[in-house]
Amino acid sequence: MDTEPDAMTTVEVLKVLSAGPHGGPGNDRDQRSRYNNARLTFHLRTYLPFGVFAYALFAAGLGLVVALSEGLAGIAVVVVIVALATYPAIGFVKADPYVRQLDPGFLLWGPGLLIAGSGWWMLSHPHRAREMLGRPLASLIHAARMALTVVVRAVRRLQRFNR
Repeated sequence: MDTEPDAMTTVEVLKVLSAGPHGGPGNDRDQRSRYNNARLTFHLRTYLPFGVFAYALFAAGLGLVVALSEGLAGIAVVVVIVALATYPAIGFVKADPYVRQLDPGFLLWGPGLLIAGSGWWMLSHPHRAREMLGRPLASLIHAARMALTVVVRAVRRLQRFNR
C-alpha cells in the first residue's frame, strides 16, 4: 500500500493532488480516500501558518478588550476556538474518506478568516468591542430589529407597488 498523505512531504502531497482522485494504482475507493486525505493534509499545512497569525490576532484583541486577571481563562477560550475551527474539516474528511467530497478548505479557511477579522476589529476598535462584548444580546437584538424593520419596509413597498 502507498504511503498515506499525512506521512508524505508537501511536494509528494502536491503530486497526489495533481494526479486527481483517479490517478495512481489501486481501486477507485482507495484512490479517492488517498486524494481526500491529501487535500486535507495540504490545507492543514498551508492553513497552520495563517492560523497561528489569526489566533494570535484574535487573542491580542480579546486580551485588549476583556482584561482577565486569570490568564488560564483566556488560554482556555482560545483553545476551544481553535478546536471548534479545525475539527469540522478534519471530521468531514475522516468520517468517510472513500466518497467524493467537497474541498475541505472552505471549512478551514472560512472560520480562520472570520477569527482574524474579528481580532483585527477588536484591536482597531477596542471601545466598540468592549461595548459589544459587554452586552452581546443587546447588540444582537438591535441588529435583529434593524433587519426586521428593513424587511417590513420592503414588504410594504411591494404591497403598495402591487395595488
